[in-house]
Amino acid sequence: MPDHQQAINILKDDLEERKRKKKNQDGKVGSDDMTNRFEKILNEIKDSQELICIYRNHNQTDSFYVGLIKGIDDKNILMEVFDKKGERDGYVLFRKSMVFLVETQNEYIRKIQEKITKPSDNRINSIESFWDNLVKGNLLTEIELLESGFVDVRGCVLGIQEGILQIRVMTDDEQPDGEAFCAISDISKIDMII
Repeated sequence: MPDHQQAINILKDDLEERKRKKKNQDGKVGSDDMTNRFEKILNEIKDSQELICIYRNHNQTDSFYVGLIKGIDDKNILMEVFDKKGERDGYVLFRKSMVFLVETQNEYIRKIQEKITKPSDNRINSIESFWDNLVKGNLLTEIELLESGFVDVRGCVLGIQEGILQIRVMTDDEQPDGEAFCAISDISKIDMII
């Protein structure tokens, strides 16, 4: 069994090889004009702090997140999400390229907005602060890899080194179950459960 550094080196080499193969493919769909317009819409919604629905799973078109956009970068969107009772339900970071529908100001959003009693948590207000809190907070996370549509790894992030996430894996009943390593670039969604 390889030690931690060997595992990190193996993943790093694999990541570099895949980067070379995919250098000209970034997963964007459509023209640059459409991508730029969509980016502008998302940034306007983020700035307004408007509650929205985002659909991101092409295989489950009835599944969506309701929340506030807290951060956007070249590839990802960070949302603070709320459940149907208006309770804060944690944070989710996912690939922008997976989003296929954004809804604003609909009846479902209005119902949830009426139920929200606690203000937004401003400790996590960017993608950088999300990663920072994820590592320092010893918080339970659920990670989807390679757009699988499933929780592939569940546990606490122990650290990030050179684009590799080290995770203490947890069973469904919160018992430690070894460690896992994955490339950040392979993460299609990560939920921070608070």
